Amino acid sequence: MHMKSMQKFLLASALGLLVSISPIAFGQIVSSGMTGIITSPDGQPVSGATLTAVHTPTNASFTATTRPDGRYQFRGLPVGGPFSVTARATGYDPTTVGGIETQLGEIIDVNVTIKSDVIVLEEFVATGRRTDLDSSASGSGNILTAEHLAAKPTSERSLADMISATPFVTLRSTFGDREASQITAVGQNNRHNSIQIDGARINDQFGLNATGLFSFFNPLSLDTIEQLSVHISPYDVRQAGFTGASVNAVTKSGTNTFKGTVYTYFRGNELFGMQLQGPNARDLVLSGTRIIPKLDRMTWGATFGGPIIKDKLFFFLSYEDFESTSTGRDPRFAPANEAQILTRLAAYASTAGKTINWGNPVTGQTSNTVRDEKIIGKIDWHINSDHRLSVRYTSTEGEVPQFGTFASATGNIAGVAGGIIATPDGHFFSQQRKEEAYAAQLFSQWTPDFKTEVKYSTTKQGQLTPLNTVGPVVYITGVSGTDLLNNTSVTTGSYMAGTEQFRHGNVISVEPQQMSITGDYFLGNFVISGGVEREQTDFYNLFRQGSYGLVAFRNMTDFLNDTNVVIQRNVFDPTKRMIADISDFATNGIFLQAKWEPTRRLSTTLGVRYEFAESDATPTFNAPLFAATGFRNTGTPDGSSSVSPRFGFNLALNDARTTQLRGGYGHFLGR
Repeated sequence: MHMKSMQKFLLASALGLLVSISPIAFGQIVSSGMTGIITSPDGQPVSGATLTAVHTPTNASFTATTRPDGRYQFRGLPVGGPFSVTARATGYDPTTVGGIETQLGEIIDVNVTIKSDVIVLEEFVATGRRTDLDSSASGSGNILTAEHLAAKPTSERSLADMISATPFVTLRSTFGDREASQITAVGQNNRHNSIQIDGARINDQFGLNATGLFSFFNPLSLDTIEQLSVHISPYDVRQAGFTGASVNAVTKSGTNTFKGTVYTYFRGNELFGMQLQGPNARDLVLSGTRIIPKLDRMTWGATFGGPIIKDKLFFFLSYEDFESTSTGRDPRFAPANEAQILTRLAAYASTAGKTINWGNPVTGQTSNTVRDEKIIGKIDWHINSDHRLSVRYTSTEGEVPQFGTFASATGNIAGVAGGIIATPDGHFFSQQRKEEAYAAQLFSQWTPDFKTEVKYSTTKQGQLTPLNTVGPVVYITGVSGTDLLNNTSVTTGSYMAGTEQFRHGNVISVEPQQMSITGDYFLGNFVISGGVEREQTDFYNLFRQGSYGLVAFRNMTDFLNDTNVVIQRNVFDPTKRMIADISDFATNGIFLQAKWEPTRRLSTTLGVRYEFAESDATPTFNAPLFAATGFRNTGTPDGSSSVSPRFGFNLALNDARTTQLRGGYGHFLGR
């Protein structure tokens, strides 16, 4: 479907390499950087000094050379650290600064003063510091390290809890299990965030989930996160695809030391023999029975990483399992003749020559057990001092029970309305979601002045609906029984059996792919950045409500006499359309930016980003609609585009750099 588009992308990529480009894919930096000025003891910049940065956990080394103004630049560094930086220049002693920690998406400032040659030195301590002026920072945001994440109080261990540490982010609908929280940044709709793992987007591309994520629960274990960035308004052309928050989690990597963890977290309704929850108040009032609602949440997992080839090849593995059993849904209505209804339904199936398990009466609180499993595997290869490759696999699979219309206050099938509803457990179903992702990143330094990054990721997101019963909806109104909410007799109850009408055909499959070629070119006190990137998504949506059939009866007498008021079944014509809806969408971005650092106290960025959309699938022309309204239904986003200018600056107001002034302007295209 996207073959021609892929050819366009490859051509644009080749052009992008010629004009040089920047270390971010799909608007997300997945590495870190370092800059600063090397000065002599008298404060003069040292030109031509050679710097070597060593990532202590893996012994990976990176080199840079200072310019006439004494400034050096590192890009594509692993996130975190610690790093040690050694400066060497003719006529000076080698000077080393250690204990440096880099930050995700940030280019930290580390200035070093090197010493003149000496013959005897009893004791010498070299120190460097990250200045208060962060030369790459723009807009508002936070970066949380693994240590910060481990220290943050949380009862749910949810990614949303961690993200909410940013003052500009709030959580809505925070109740129940981990899947409930909706992340809202600066008042924007919670679906307008961009959430990535290692720069690969894991949003709910289909758009049904209020959390903005495809997975039910955490898309990855918190114990696998090296750093988590949350940015609100980064005025940088390399960031796009959101109008709320841009969230990126970089996963941990193996080091030269074998390290592992095993952990478990438990919450329950009983601790050391003491009940942590009270009785079910309604049951206590109606029957005098003390029923303690069930609460049992268990998380256990393990991580392990280390060297495959010391200093060269490293691995990191993680597994986590989560299971939660909590208070389910109480029955609302007890039909007086449920056994008679189920017997009659069994006779229907037998007469039709079908095997349909309609289920059994629900005699107590429903079982509400959710499950979630996460796997991560990662390989990091330090090919040489100029090239570094990282490959990652992640899998997240969850299941949540659903109860359809059970215990609903009212019902309505095909225009037939009824009162409070009871169903057999055959009416229940589940939702399963599985998300698998493969991602690769190649960081390269071709010359001291030119560095690139190539990225590719592909994700498969699938949602299935396992059913307890495969059969038509049978809906009966005017059923007598007991309203369990107030223990009164009613004659206006309803009974519903069979597959819930919106699950008769319900499958979603989404396959996003992301690719980019980016790089930086250092020219004097300018950093010229630009790039090309592409994100394309194929959608498969099977939604055929009512395709098993809908049958409704006004009362029990009509049901027993086979006198229905509604009988219908939705079908499709394969000569006119496919069984499922298939569509595609792609966005392409080209950006160019210049960063200028005229002094140690001021940095400015000026850039522009151009994006255009593509869609190969076109809806079949609906002639009757056109004749009736004059509007065509064949329009798509194909060919739409936007231009996003960006400008930002960062100014230290005094030499101590204890006060900063930041500002900027940017236009973002949310998708």
